Amino acid sequence: HISLSAGDGRGVTWLRYECADDLAVLCDNGAALAAATAARLGLDPLSTFRLRLAHPSAGSDAPPPPLPTPCTVGQALRWVADLRAAASKPLLRFLAAHAADPAEAARLRHLSSRAGKEEYAAHVVAAGRGAAELLQEMPSLSPPLGGLLELLPRLAPRYYTISSSPSLDRTTLHLTVKVLREPFRDAPHRTKLGVCSTQLEAAAAAAAAVAATA
Repeated sequence: HISLSAGDGRGVTWLRYECADDLAVLCDNGAALAAATAARLGLDPLSTFRLRLAHPSAGSDAPPPPLPTPCTVGQALRWVADLRAAASKPLLRFLAAHAADPAEAARLRHLSSRAGKEEYAAHVVAAGRGAAELLQEMPSLSPPLGGLLELLPRLAPRYYTISSSPSLDRTTLHLTVKVLREPFRDAPHRTKLGVCSTQLEAAAAAAAAVAATA
């Protein structure tokens, strides 16, 4: 159960809501996972970088950058890239191109191929294998950060139904959240963690939270 402040306690509210409205919660990967991924890539989390177009001649036809830069490696890996999302097939092919071990490269190419469709669905999608886990499982991978950020999905807000009524108190709202922390069905040695629900659990135990609109 999460209680969020939506006002100043003196009747002034920053957020108007009705019972059963959805509240978007912006989560992050956590400092530990971001630091571990940076270390795995051989990068300093505090290093600052800037993304530039690989082909400047593309002009207005070029896709937008995956994130605003300059920023630090740690910021990109913690707040922007979804390191746990099931790896897409383009990402698998990109990782295969940066694998020093031929066996690891072949494995990734197979998973991204038509012949590996069923295994991809089971080993990657159903098993929730994202970039962070693949990097740990395959030590020969050495992908460049720019390409990795281009192919990783961005962290998306998680939506939770508000379980309180403003008719009682408009300056406070409540969420009732199930914390996702359970073994994978076909891999009990691996634990499935809810990116946002586990952070809300930690926030509720550590400090008060504030809800506001952008």
